[in-house]
Amino acid sequence: MADIPLVSHIPPPDPSSTSAIPAPIPPSTTPPSIPNSKTLLAWAPLYLSKTDAVIEHLDAVLSTPAGTDNFLNAVCYTSLLASSLLRKSVEFKLHGTIKRAAQLWPKVTLRLGDSGENSRALGVAKRLKGLSGLISEIRTFGRLFGVIALWRWGRGVGVRMRTEDVDGRKDRIGEMVEASQVVVNVLYQVLENGAYLSERGILGWGKETQNWAWIWSSRFWGAHIGLDFLRLGRECLERRRRVGEGKKEGMGMGEEERRWWRQVIVDCAYAPLTVHWGIEGGIVSEFWVGVLGSVAGGMALSNAWRRTVV
Repeated sequence: MADIPLVSHIPPPDPSSTSAIPAPIPPSTTPPSIPNSKTLLAWAPLYLSKTDAVIEHLDAVLSTPAGTDNFLNAVCYTSLLASSLLRKSVEFKLHGTIKRAAQLWPKVTLRLGDSGENSRALGVAKRLKGLSGLISEIRTFGRLFGVIALWRWGRGVGVRMRTEDVDGRKDRIGEMVEASQVVVNVLYQVLENGAYLSERGILGWGKETQNWAWIWSSRFWGAHIGLDFLRLGRECLERRRRVGEGKKEGMGMGEEERRWWRQVIVDCAYAPLTVHWGIEGGIVSEFWVGVLGSVAGGMALSNAWRRTVV
């Protein structure tokens, strides 16, 4: 190997020069001081007031049926997601142990007993899944009375459709989309209610009819999601038209547009779930049900939180 020539005749650095690069100052190694009891007591009113404001806001959200359903929805799917993640973590650990053992002792039959840590994790996962199932049933029971709200919604749509077009700006297609949403939601509600009440022994539908009703109720819910995408698309076009006419100023994203995007995210998360529940056997795993449901539930709860005025 050839020798690397040494670089010589380099003048020494001049520390007195104004162009010299200052040496970096080492960061302070002094640990932050721990607040004493007097400081914590002084902070207590501030934290209590903030906690009180959050609880008061949450109480306002839960005071409406829609707000309560959004809150339960978020808890339901996040519990299911946490349960799935815990089980997957235990399976991953056991799989790694079995793989290493098979490499070391390929001819030995290995029997693994659950460790205390794995048993606790699986126990928590089971409880979280039980909580998710209980909340799902509570929400299904609460939707038994949704026909009343659908009646009011349909009546309002009918009144608007009978209103004469005075200024030529009436959205007939939008009204037809909303009317179609009312119809598919009524069909969804009737089938889900019938399947649930028959499952509980209140109605007389057989098991085969119940399964058919569960699947088709999900398909009608999927039809509602599809129509909602059409509605959101028309809202986007209408907003662009207003901007083009100079009726909306400002370059930033307004609250109306934020609400529109949040609803798009909710529908995008629900769409695969409607397909999953609308096909016998489903198409996604429990983990993805938890992920998609958590996104939709969390965003819906965020919408309810923003809409609620304390």
